[in-house]
Amino acid sequence: MKKNNENILGYEFKNALMVRSSESYSDDLVVVKENIHFKNGDVKPNLRFIKNFKRPWYMTRESQRNHKDKKVWEHVDNLLKYECTQSELTSEISKRMFGLRGGLKTLNRSPYLYGTDVQSTVLIKHQYMTKFPDLKTFYKVAHLDIEFDVIDGTDSINMISVSCGSNVYQFITKQYVGTIPNFVEKVVACYEKEIPPLLEQADKETKQFKDKGIQHKFNLQVEVVEDEFEAIQKIFEILHTKEKPDILSIWNLPYDTKKMMQAIERKGWQPEEIFNDPSIPHNFKTFKLTEGQAKIFDANGVSESKDPCDRWHRVQSPGHFFWADQMSVRRAVRKHLNKEPSYALGNILYKEFGFGKLKGDAGIRSTGIDWHKHMQRDEKVFYCVYNMFDNIGAQLLDEKTLDLRSTFPTQCGFSDMQSYGSQGRKLADDMYFDLLDRGYVITGTSDQMEREWDKFLVPLDGWISTLSPHLIEQAMGKQILEDYPESFSKIIKWVLDIDVKSSYPSTGVWANLSQETTKRAMARIVGVTMEEQRRAGINLCAGRVNAVEIMTKIRKAPTQLQLLQRFCKKYDITLED
Repeated sequence: MKKNNENILGYEFKNALMVRSSESYSDDLVVVKENIHFKNGDVKPNLRFIKNFKRPWYMTRESQRNHKDKKVWEHVDNLLKYECTQSELTSEISKRMFGLRGGLKTLNRSPYLYGTDVQSTVLIKHQYMTKFPDLKTFYKVAHLDIEFDVIDGTDSINMISVSCGSNVYQFITKQYVGTIPNFVEKVVACYEKEIPPLLEQADKETKQFKDKGIQHKFNLQVEVVEDEFEAIQKIFEILHTKEKPDILSIWNLPYDTKKMMQAIERKGWQPEEIFNDPSIPHNFKTFKLTEGQAKIFDANGVSESKDPCDRWHRVQSPGHFFWADQMSVRRAVRKHLNKEPSYALGNILYKEFGFGKLKGDAGIRSTGIDWHKHMQRDEKVFYCVYNMFDNIGAQLLDEKTLDLRSTFPTQCGFSDMQSYGSQGRKLADDMYFDLLDRGYVITGTSDQMEREWDKFLVPLDGWISTLSPHLIEQAMGKQILEDYPESFSKIIKWVLDIDVKSSYPSTGVWANLSQETTKRAMARIVGVTMEEQRRAGINLCAGRVNAVEIMTKIRKAPTQLQLLQRFCKKYDITLED
């Protein structure tokens, strides 16, 4: 990151992705999206290629290998530092660790490895953010949406559109247009009729737009193209070469992405040939969509389906923009709040602005797939504007909430945006740099982190604890009945269900729990049942509330009734019923 121009003020990090070479196991390329800030105030987006970035990792010195269990961290004076590319990491560790074999988690079983989990992209991001901490701008976001054929069952894409800043682009296939004359002109006219009133309403709903210098007057570029492949090709050409956003947002990302992938493959091309930035070298081109887990398992091993909004999807595609599911981001940044009744874009828009998605003629009663069939058959022009507004509405939403433009990227800290769904990963990245500043290096995470003696501790299963009904205080209920304001309902706002395994890492952070900060781990307490010991593990976190129960159950102190009886006996007092 050398300043090779005296007019450059500095470089702002936006996102990064490490990709491996298809021609060499040891070569990799970190593609960094950065903003170049000039002294005259100009900002220019740029892609920086860092080939074979050497990342550090550490191994305990021979003289200090006097322990069998893994430590949480080790002082740098007791470690040897090595450097290699991210792609070489496992092979280099194997060489240094006397021929050990396996993946990184297997190698990390060794108690002598440190600093292996942090990614090269995270290390590079940390360099940017510490060297240019004051260079910060809102993330530039593009919103994409497609519509595909639901009449003939071909699944072919009819149109694709993108909104970014003050521009809206749309490409429509000839097959969809058919024989309708002056189709583009009719789409523009329909837009001018339907959209401006909604933009005015959005402006009235919030004053934030004016404060941010956002003007809701969109420039339209509508074009009829040969087929679905050309539509995708042209929209991504604009994203790669003209708009160059920092984030590409798709509401319910896997759905539209898979439709585009299928369309590209039907043409005989590979997704990376279209989705990757054209400047990416051929041997580093790659594209991978990894859908978030559809199920979650609680501490008792019981599975439960995840709502679509709770699934965190990942896309690997080197270029200017990070692929994000705006629906998942909306939920993720509000994890501390109750779920909303619906995460459909139309419902969210209605909640924020008082209007939803475009619906057209109020006399049309069909809904769902029948509505789409009617529109594609009888309201082709309006349906194009409907497609545009899915993006415009999503953009209005983000301009108001700042979820993608600011909140989500900021909350990532030093971690990759792809890792946002893993709070454990973010915590580990933060600890890596914090410990390094203090002269220590954090250990690597293996697939066997439990130690020999851990099997004697209270097991992690069965930790979900809910308050028994007879212990619920009536006044905990909400007073929601207007005719009976003094009455308490059974609707309770503040409820705490404790699931120790699922609450990781939050409980460990605020309780400062780690192997290094724990003096003694209790396996068994004579005279205390396992259930009582389990409850004590939970209740100790709220000692001021549970002090009496902790003392009577664990310390075998007398109960309140026993104390009262002793007091009465000492002073010869008779209790009356």
